[in-house]
Amino acid sequence: MGGIAVILNPHAGGNVEESARAEKLRRIVGDQGEVFETQDLDELSGAIGRALESRPEILALCGGDGSYFRAFTAIERLLGDAPWPEILPLPAGTINNLAHAVQSMALSPERLLSRVAFDHARGIAHAKAEVDLFRVGPHDVGYIFGAGMIVNFLRAYYATERPSPASAARLIARLIGSAAVRGPLQAKIFQPFEADVVCDGERVPHRAFRMLIASSVRAIGLGFEPFYLAGRHPGHFHVLGGPARATRLIRRLPRFRKGFPANDPQLYDNLAGEMQVEFARPSWYTVNGDLLGPVRRIELRRLRRITVVRG
Repeated sequence: MGGIAVILNPHAGGNVEESARAEKLRRIVGDQGEVFETQDLDELSGAIGRALESRPEILALCGGDGSYFRAFTAIERLLGDAPWPEILPLPAGTINNLAHAVQSMALSPERLLSRVAFDHARGIAHAKAEVDLFRVGPHDVGYIFGAGMIVNFLRAYYATERPSPASAARLIARLIGSAAVRGPLQAKIFQPFEADVVCDGERVPHRAFRMLIASSVRAIGLGFEPFYLAGRHPGHFHVLGGPARATRLIRRLPRFRKGFPANDPQLYDNLAGEMQVEFARPSWYTVNGDLLGPVRRIELRRLRRITVVRG
């Protein structure tokens, strides 16, 4: 009982070129635990099941937001109402919002795991944060949901030669330039869609949308923290969405970076514990950066608050 279990996704963006990472992590963990390397999603549930059999105090997930989404979905299915171990996100993905949102104390998986393993062996308390998870549809578990603009942006981002924070920043710069001249890129990213959205039993006062995002973490990458309400009330997530055009949203980027309210009547901006979305036509959506769908209807429900180790 106790110790550290590590789940490694070798196909995560930051792990692809690190063929020796599994062995490095094994040396760091030593006799405090075990490293489980998965080759595909079919192996993930089994690896997590074996890791949980040892009842670890800390379950480290080496990957990115997409890996965490798949892992959290598997953990919830395996544990049900039982308590979770503390989660240590080792940032090695194409998108690492969770690690950034909780302000992890090291940039590389090896350095972060070394810090935590050193303290764990000596009984030193770790720095921690609390994160709310929600269920998307019947099974999926995550902390960021989106439709519309965020889906289109992710498609363009994944299409870059090598997705990274630098390529995301370049894409945002291109998008700002396109919005200034009403060019084709901003028209592609900010395509409007229609949906009926109900939050905690009350209908959102928009039916036309360009973006719809729900998040239980403040940060969404590149230093932006538009979800200033995230974490404020346990069991809730921050919903931000509406028909605002690219130019309106881009003018609010400084506010989003500072974590201030958008103050825009064309954006619904509030907390919710449940959300139902009914699209006018089948639409794609994202959970933690993974693209899913298409669906006509999707529901988000509060699930649980977990403890995340920062370092």
